[in-house]
Amino acid sequence: MLVEVARVHAHLAGAESGARVRTPQLALDPARRLVRALLLDELARYRRARRYPQNHDFRGHVAPVFIDAHGTRCAVAHLLEIGGEGELVQEIAKKRNFARVRELANERRLLAFLEAAGLTVEEAARIQPSYCFKTPAYECFCRDFHPTAVMEGTVVAPIGREHATVHLERIHGNPGPFSEGEELSAYNHAGAEPGTPVLLMPTAPADGAAPELVAEWNVAGGSVTVRCAYQSDTSSHPLPTSVAIDALLAKDEAQCEAKLGSYDDYWAKEPCDDSGCGCRMLPNGSAAPSSATLAILAALLTYRRVRALRLRTGR
Repeated sequence: MLVEVARVHAHLAGAESGARVRTPQLALDPARRLVRALLLDELARYRRARRYPQNHDFRGHVAPVFIDAHGTRCAVAHLLEIGGEGELVQEIAKKRNFARVRELANERRLLAFLEAAGLTVEEAARIQPSYCFKTPAYECFCRDFHPTAVMEGTVVAPIGREHATVHLERIHGNPGPFSEGEELSAYNHAGAEPGTPVLLMPTAPADGAAPELVAEWNVAGGSVTVRCAYQSDTSSHPLPTSVAIDALLAKDEAQCEAKLGSYDDYWAKEPCDDSGCGCRMLPNGSAAPSSATLAILAALLTYRRVRALRLRTGR
């Protein structure tokens, strides 16, 4: 946890520093230049507080979350909220809580806020740690799983909160100590209910212990739906069970990506541009903010700054 806090802290420091360096290069009117400076000061305060959200929903992934289970806001959500867009923050958290800023670039109110704040969408995306990523195949499916076997089974009954009894029906790859027709305990990461078909994998054994089975994906209608923090639209690209199994048993990540991409080119699309400086973003397309909007935003941020100073100095 301390390592992750340090990583996010360093990332935000870099995003803030880069934005300040770029400020003189931007054609901003005085009002928006002021709002931009105030927001970057607020980003610095957020960073120094070191209270960053924790994403508990995606096991084994460093993934974004707009508002976590403890109510902690990410940096972008924090800036929106103190800028008077609390309603938008709640709406995004409710509908798109795991989306990356790149994916939120179709939110008109977010674009309008950034326009008023003198920030580009690219800068907002850079504020979000590790916002750029490789293909959906790599990030969502291929990089974390290298099983010696993939098993098809059906959940029979729950065991406590996290485990379930699963009936093994077919084993692909090296069966190891497992046999078709057995009913065994498995970690129910997929959250499958009794009667649900699942794909399972054995964990790597440690210190000679028997590997644990993990029910990783639910299967419906012969297809696997991949739940992924890095893409919000994977549900629109289900994988036939046979394709998913073949990809999982590939000898390396490159072959896994190739197998998924040959089935559906969605999985092979690389979102980062050729310059390596970030993900492709939609351009800011909102109209120039009104003077009233800028005045309100500047007033809110100035009040926030004065209040923080008074609390710090006791005046």
